[in-house]
Amino acid sequence: MWKRTGNHCQQIQGNNLKESHQCRKKNLEEKAMEFKALASLLPDLRYFSQFIRKIVSGVRKAGNHQIGL
Repeated sequence: MWKRTGNHCQQIQGNNLKESHQCRKKNLEEKAMEFKALASLLPDLRYFSQFIRKIVSGVRKAGNHQIGL
């Protein structure tokens, strides 16, 4: 038997390589799903970072002395 603990497979008893492989495969599939979810957010993050850069450059142009940047 294998017991899932977080993202790791832990051996309970016996040495069943097939179950170990299935557990590892399931972990990889979960990681792939997380990665796809993150990848779908990337365009938003790119836009957000450009937005932040615009704000920062605007603030720097507006008043380096007052803010101390």
